[in-house]
Amino acid sequence: MWLRDRPEDRVRLSFSEIERILGAKLPKSARIYPAFWSAGRHVGRLLRRVDWLASLDPEGGFVQFRRSWRDAGASLTENVERSDRRQAAQEEAPAPDLLLVGCVQQKQSGRHRARELYSSPLFRGRRRYAEDAGCPWFILSAKYGLVHPDEVIESYDLALKDLRATKRRRWAHGVFLELERKLGSLCGRVIEIHAGREYVEYGLREALEGCSARVVLSLSSLRIGEQLAWYWSRPADQLPVFGEGNRNAVEDEEIGTIVESLTRTFSGKRFDLSARLEAPTPGWDGLPEFAAVKRLRMFGASAEQARIFLTLVAALDRARDADRLWAAAADLFQERPWVFDPREVSRRSVEDLQAVLARGRVSQRHRTDVAAWHRISCALVHPDLFPAVRGAVLNGEAEVSALSRELTSRDGEGRKWFPLLSGPKISVMWVRILVAPGGGRVHGLDALPVAVDVQVRRATENLGVTTTQGQPLDQARGVIQEAWKRGVHRAVGPVGLEGTCAALDPALWFLGKWGCSFCERGGIRLPVAEVCRGCRQEE
Repeated sequence: MWLRDRPEDRVRLSFSEIERILGAKLPKSARIYPAFWSAGRHVGRLLRRVDWLASLDPEGGFVQFRRSWRDAGASLTENVERSDRRQAAQEEAPAPDLLLVGCVQQKQSGRHRARELYSSPLFRGRRRYAEDAGCPWFILSAKYGLVHPDEVIESYDLALKDLRATKRRRWAHGVFLELERKLGSLCGRVIEIHAGREYVEYGLREALEGCSARVVLSLSSLRIGEQLAWYWSRPADQLPVFGEGNRNAVEDEEIGTIVESLTRTFSGKRFDLSARLEAPTPGWDGLPEFAAVKRLRMFGASAEQARIFLTLVAALDRARDADRLWAAAADLFQERPWVFDPREVSRRSVEDLQAVLARGRVSQRHRTDVAAWHRISCALVHPDLFPAVRGAVLNGEAEVSALSRELTSRDGEGRKWFPLLSGPKISVMWVRILVAPGGGRVHGLDALPVAVDVQVRRATENLGVTTTQGQPLDQARGVIQEAWKRGVHRAVGPVGLEGTCAALDPALWFLGKWGCSFCERGGIRLPVAEVCRGCRQEE
């Protein structure tokens, strides 16, 4: 593939250039719809195989290609090496005479000293670094221009990227003049800048270098997550401070506000998905397991049958398209109902079960999925074991701690009784769906954490609740779960789930999949809810 051999990380190609490389005409949809190039479509999947992503600019008439370092390319080790190389290069630069720090969108309301007005994790990291540098520093404000950290200013809602190029250039010229007014000649000074490119590339850098100042663009090649990881990886005495004990990026009350806003918007079906092609209906009814159970009830399924269905299918809901899985399972329930009868499954051979699940497009990794389906069915019909799980599935009554103990059970040979279902994400999700849409009553839901997967993590990071970029998901999971527990008491959801992580889970997952993922793949920010105003991708 042509892109595979490119040395650079970003390539911008016009439609005609792409057609010349391909030796064929692009379809009309490729020139009009960003979804054509998205990672979930055919072309996007082909690009991901060679570690590239694409985003369309239909007005400009070109496609922007970039290496997918975070999503499919570099390993954690490679990303760390890139950060180390950047840090080494920075350490080779002379000590700065002046530091300039870019502002961010997340702010406190009212009037504050500038150093305290901006509340995002990224700004706090920049601020701590600047305060430790031992030289003068200023804040680059989209509204006020050059601001001293102790200057008291009013909160505002303006981002530099929202301004036209002419106004950005005017802003940059004003900042340069103010620097000269405050500091005198800048000739020979080393000026280190921690800010996005829109603060630098519209005349400020040019003006500074034009008067013989040396400009150091610290961390400019790193993404937001990598920048945060860089600030956090500094020696302990230089770490950015994010609240008491360095525990979290935001305070409890802020997390509670995010939780309430997100879950209320989700429950009220008020996500704006107009820019998302093929997006489902937002809200609880739009979740794939809810749609599947609704179809089962149309087929005449009982509440017990619905919970058995939810249990078996939930075990297979991992690292795949959930909408397709649950829809295919509902089809199979109508065509081959015996597959969802644990007694019948336990009497059949694994080969019979595999043939049906594979043909029905329910199993993916056939041997693993089918073995888990068969094993869980046998556990459900065992008369003497697992009273908590059987009570939850067959009678709709359970207690969280008892379920958690039984899900990890093994037989005398050390084999799991509930393979796949006992995983850290699926087990939490399964308990929630027993209640909604399963109609059961599960006691002790307060002990249930957030079910963390890639989408939940993405939404959590973008909302600024945690800063775990660079960590493997297994390590980040506990940090994310602990952070959300501090504000989950304000979660809005169905009866029985309100005030718990079970009410927060679907809203977070939905935001991650249909909000954050879409924006990241397309390379453009398209908010879907009020909570997106605090998105860290803007910084």
